[in-house]
Amino acid sequence: MKNKEIALMYSGGLDTTYAALTLAETFSKVHLLTFCNGVCLRPRASRKHFSMLREKFGRDKFEHTVIPIAHIFAFLRKNIIKDMLKYRSPLLFDLCCRLSMEIATILYCMDKRVSYATDGSNPRTQGQMFIQQEGYLKLVDKFFSRYGIESVRSYNMLCSRDEIRQRLRDKGINTEVRWLRFLGISTQLFTQPFCLWAPVAFLFTSATRKIPLIRYFSLSQEKAIIYRMEKEKLAQRFIEYLRYNYSLSHEKNCIKRVSRLFRCMPSTKNEQ
Repeated sequence: MKNKEIALMYSGGLDTTYAALTLAETFSKVHLLTFCNGVCLRPRASRKHFSMLREKFGRDKFEHTVIPIAHIFAFLRKNIIKDMLKYRSPLLFDLCCRLSMEIATILYCMDKRVSYATDGSNPRTQGQMFIQQEGYLKLVDKFFSRYGIESVRSYNMLCSRDEIRQRLRDKGINTEVRWLRFLGISTQLFTQPFCLWAPVAFLFTSATRKIPLIRYFSLSQEKAIIYRMEKEKLAQRFIEYLRYNYSLSHEKNCIKRVSRLFRCMPSTKNEQ
């Protein structure tokens, strides 16, 4: 799409790097957004594959930004222990984290006037959890459209991680950490942020998810959608508050704190 820009929620892993590679062939510029939720290590590890992409397509094709989302995440996960007991699943943590990333992406797009957004979701390779399943992703697309942002999921969904690795190697991007593969551990361990919650999520995406006890605490797509709809109401209030009130009072502490997190936010009226 000539002169069209897109924001990609970018971890630096296989699927998002492949998505970036594919999107670069269609869009004039790809904004790679990596997030730090306050419980992750090495958020800038994603710059390794970002640097490879820039070498391939040129410096002007990609822009990489690391956005702290700890305060948004804290806002969304209020009463999460109570909710986990109600829904009988720790995966609500993942849902709130991902929704925090969506909020940050929307705010970024509104400020940068980017009309398209996407992520590295690939139901064919990571469909074990609700976050990567098509029914849930349709809700995500609808959420973005509320703010005039079109979700793009037209890039080719490859069927296996090996196929993605080979396609990236063909383009000169080597993603291998071979000694980890036979352990069933992500080969992207050193090229994307490491969330301290990841071992919990791993139980529900690896072969251990078939263990009856683990399956008991999983979160179905249906329950995830119900919980998301509850949290979306909070998310909308958060976005609208920042969208319309960030310039009303420069003295509000909460606005100051959030503005530090989002460098992409416009200046307040007092600063203009």
